[in-house]
Amino acid sequence: MSVYKRYREDLRILILDMLSKSPKHAYALMTELEDLFGFRPPTSIIYPLLRSLYREGLVKFSEESKGGRKLKIYQLTDSGYYYLERNRGLLEKAMNHAYKHRLLREVGVSRIFNVLHELHENIDRLSNEQLEEVRRIITFFERDLRNIILLNR
Repeated sequence: MSVYKRYREDLRILILDMLSKSPKHAYALMTELEDLFGFRPPTSIIYPLLRSLYREGLVKFSEESKGGRKLKIYQLTDSGYYYLERNRGLLEKAMNHAYKHRLLREVGVSRIFNVLHELHENIDRLSNEQLEEVRRIITFFERDLRNIILLNR
């Protein structure tokens, strides 16, 4: 399963679990998910996921006016509770994935992705010597991380 698909499946079961505790609007769900993962899932994933859960009959919503805006308040349907109960194993896996994402954020993995993005944007401007230095650094980085991981086994 692709990382994106697993992430989407994790969000799906986590949202159902959150709604099993109390009705919520999308922003409240995103805030709770941010607390779990250490980052806010994009609205481009959350809103389509909520629509999908609604179409499947796992959630329903009511509209509420607040500050001149209409909010959709989502809650679980009986089918949603049944689905959640049947898929407790998925929920445990999703909670574990969220915990690992949070730990990765806390140790600074997002900084690595940021610098890799910068490298991607600038790699064609690097000299052969600089490219060789990048190779060397990546080799040592990979080796050092693998050693840490192997020591933990």
